[in-house]
Amino acid sequence: ALDTLNFWSKLHININIHLVDGSENPIESSKLSHFKKNIKYHHINIFSEIYRVRNILHLINTKYCVIGADDDLLLPNALLKCVNFLDENSDFSSCYGQVLGFRYNDNQNQFYNNKYNFKNFALLSEDKRKRLKKFGLRPIPFCILSVMRTNIFKMLFDINNSEEITYYATLELRASMIVPYFGKCVAIPDLIILRNKDTAFVSVRSKENTSLFRFLFYNNKKKELERFISSLAKLLDEDKKNAEKIIKKALFYHLVFNFQRFVTVKIPNIIFHNISFLFFFKRKKKKEKAINLQDLKEFCNKDEIKLDKEDLKILIEKLSNSKII
Repeated sequence: ALDTLNFWSKLHININIHLVDGSENPIESSKLSHFKKNIKYHHINIFSEIYRVRNILHLINTKYCVIGADDDLLLPNALLKCVNFLDENSDFSSCYGQVLGFRYNDNQNQFYNNKYNFKNFALLSEDKRKRLKKFGLRPIPFCILSVMRTNIFKMLFDINNSEEITYYATLELRASMIVPYFGKCVAIPDLIILRNKDTAFVSVRSKENTSLFRFLFYNNKKKELERFISSLAKLLDEDKKNAEKIIKKALFYHLVFNFQRFVTVKIPNIIFHNISFLFFFKRKKKKEKAINLQDLKEFCNKDEIKLDKEDLKILIEKLSNSKII
């Protein structure tokens, strides 16, 4: 967390940072005293991400917001391009860029394509129902990560007793309903984030809390589903009946995608992970595709990803101490 604050404090960029720390022990105040007023640290020792962010929503007074993990690296100039795009296009609710993953291997940071491809991603229909359908049938983690208008960002966390909904992706699912409903969405070609793939999941995951099918259809999840739908329905510009109908239809599209993904991705992965030579072959191929820092610019050019010169300089400086995070 402290490294993240130091990183943003060195940049000459007009942006407010709120770092919400859910760890057991806070950072010592003596290590925070030198930060400028635009850098805010909040120690809120609550497990729920939704509750932690809700606690500081009243402090957010900018036009746009983006949420990020402190072990990922957001690139500031690409971030500003998203802000400028939203400034110029009032009918868009969110904007994002391209994503690369990284791992620390063989004493160096290695980069590779993210499994979710945001190239040419856009929800441009004037019809909010069509936008929800298109995104539901391809729900890449775009909405929750994107730069969005602050009023929409705050809606994501407008839910009471969120801990009573055990589905692990509650926040992502809310974003996939709210963000496309209230406006168009687009991914610009600029590299905006490097995602740390060495980070382990904080929450405990199981069939009980990761299955969308269970969440939608099991009797013991019925009250959770009703709470999820009602918390969204009150936010939409519809009467309650129409709002619930829109949400349920969007959830159906997500379920269709989940079934397709199970057949085309999960079953092959199960096969690969249970046949040793296939598993090691797949891992070897993935490692061969990894690129190092000196080849990153060339890789982005070939892959039609724009990498801002200033962002590249920031990245090189960040990597000078061996590890990116």
